[in-house]
Amino acid sequence: MEILHSKTDIHSPEARADRAEMHRLREELRERAAVVSAGGGAAAVEKHKSRGKLLARERIDGLLDPGSPFLEVSPFAAWDMY
Repeated sequence: MEILHSKTDIHSPEARADRAEMHRLREELRERAAVVSAGGGAAAVEKHKSRGKLLARERIDGLLDPGSPFLEVSPFAAWDMY
């Protein structure tokens, strides 16, 4: 198989700016994933709990056998919709 060589100058100012922007976006994604994992933030969790409801992950935990694997397919579904 032929090796494909890149013509991108990884030391150019543009490449450095792109790398910095990608780092910023990656950190933003991690922060948002933490919020999603926590149930949408403290206010959202309290609002949900005050209505006597379980969070989505709590409902899923109630359905699964202990130790069963679970793959969350779309943790950002409906992000910023409500």
